[in-house]
Amino acid sequence: MLKLLLKPFGCLASLLGGLLVLLVIALIVLFWVAEAWTPKFVAGWMEQSSGFDVQIDDANLELFSQQLVFEDIVIQNPPGFPEESFLRIRGLAVKLPLADVASQDFRASAVSLDIDSLTIVIPERGPSNIAAFIDAVDFQPAAVAVPASDAPRLESFRLTINEVIIEDHSFRRPDITRYKIGYEGNFSNISRSTDVFPEVERELRARNLPGLDTAFFQALFAALPVQCFADIEPAVPGLLPDQIDGLTDEIGQTLRDRAVESLRPQKP
Repeated sequence: MLKLLLKPFGCLASLLGGLLVLLVIALIVLFWVAEAWTPKFVAGWMEQSSGFDVQIDDANLELFSQQLVFEDIVIQNPPGFPEESFLRIRGLAVKLPLADVASQDFRASAVSLDIDSLTIVIPERGPSNIAAFIDAVDFQPAAVAVPASDAPRLESFRLTINEVIIEDHSFRRPDITRYKIGYEGNFSNISRSTDVFPEVERELRARNLPGLDTAFFQALFAALPVQCFADIEPAVPGLLPDQIDGLTDEIGQTLRDRAVESLRPQKP
């Protein structure tokens, strides 16, 4: 009699166990999709926002910290510049609360940007690469004040800059100057880019570093698909639906293969 009474609970436990396994598998596949697809999507977004070539080596989703971490971002100059290198970013970590992402609210609550090197190239004729980047992104500050209740507010913002290289090709022989900056700035409870970057600019100028001002940082964050500051709305490029579908299809097959492989019994 007791077995008959407990039998429905056993069936329910089996059902819940099966659902739990399916949920775990779905989460694994979801993380694979996100980590594999996100670097290409973000790189494509930034390329179309700026006209500069962008490569992102890796992206990791950290569930517990709710962070999206990009590693080894390389931005190269367009054709016509005598030097390919423009910007090398060791890491970019963006905290996106999952509840906000679920409601399609892509406003960061914390950001950490680690710049390894920035190469400012002055060609023989025409604008420098940093001026070309700023012009291409065409950042325009928010014209209307954002209500305090709706404005994104960063709990923390961290910026490090390791090295700045200035290559002047306007002379017969290129003049190359390296500035070992070693800058680190930490800010908290901020809303607008003007709360941060003018101070960064003053600090860099105090270290005798020319040519790196607020406009560059604003353009860089305007080229990202995530809103980090209230006065910088991401520049929306013309990403075509078939391009996005192509990225999904290209990665999807690999992810399906990896998902199936992970479910196979492991050899002892």
